[in-house]
Amino acid sequence: MRRKWWLAAVALMLAIVVGALVMWQLWLHERVADVPSSVRPALKAVLNAQLWTDLVGGYWDGEMLDQSKLIATLPQTDRVQFQSALVLYCNLDAERGEKFIDIVGNDASALEVHLKALRDNSGANLSEAQRKSVDAWIVELGALQNQ
Repeated sequence: MRRKWWLAAVALMLAIVVGALVMWQLWLHERVADVPSSVRPALKAVLNAQLWTDLVGGYWDGEMLDQSKLIATLPQTDRVQFQSALVLYCNLDAERGEKFIDIVGNDASALEVHLKALRDNSGANLSEAQRKSVDAWIVELGALQNQ
């Protein structure tokens, strides 16, 4: 009888872990579906790194830098889509925000225009946190260009 309970507990834990992994993959798929296929792997890598950092600690901004270097030669529209997704789905506070500014570089004007269009065209689809992040980065990018 004890063995049956133990097996049931293990099966339940396994089902929870598998369910969590499936939910994560569904969430991840939803986040990368709207970006160009050329930057999907980069965005997935950053979002996965952010998740693991949230779960076990550490830093994910190195992955953001690495992936940005990998997509640096892509067309600006693809880079801006990647950067826009980072604004929507990543916590770009303090040091990460500074690294993000370095990543954006010469794409600042294009990213600002894209974020304004995103805010104006899909504002109702953005969460409150996403709207605040988009607004804050529009201001930051505008200030960056005026320097």
